[in-house]
Amino acid sequence: MTSATCQRFEPLLARAADEALEAAERATLETHLATCDACREALVVQRAVRGQLASRPAVHARAGFARSVMAAVEHESSWLDRFDFRQWTWRLTPIAAALLLAVWAGVPSGQSAATAVDTAETVDADAPVSSALWDESISDLSLLSLMLRASPDEGLAEALKERRP
Repeated sequence: MTSATCQRFEPLLARAADEALEAAERATLETHLATCDACREALVVQRAVRGQLASRPAVHARAGFARSVMAAVEHESSWLDRFDFRQWTWRLTPIAAALLLAVWAGVPSGQSAATAVDTAETVDADAPVSSALWDESISDLSLLSLMLRASPDEGLAEALKERRP
């Protein structure tokens, strides 16, 4: 039962095993079964499995099982309240603002103005600032400064000359 045609009949085979087909569906399936050995065999297997499952005794959950499961689910879901992104966003906003202000104000840098100018002389003067992401000659600090302060379309060489730590 590997062909695309046979795959179309799989739901009908399962319902046929349960004897839940309507007359039109039964006629369509019987027409296919007349020419397809694989689907006939699959229907025999489906009916055998259904018979085995139907012969098994019903198993019932103990009294109070549903209530204890629901209580456990309600108890477990309460930990999600601690990770509510809206609450954390408001709690972390002052920290993010302080970090942004510290970077903008120029937290101590290990690069001198001469290094920035030297780097500016080695890059393509017409390249946009966004090309700094792929230029290995630009230090991480210069790159951070460029991304925070320069326009992406500004010339890279000019932006590096202007940024003196």
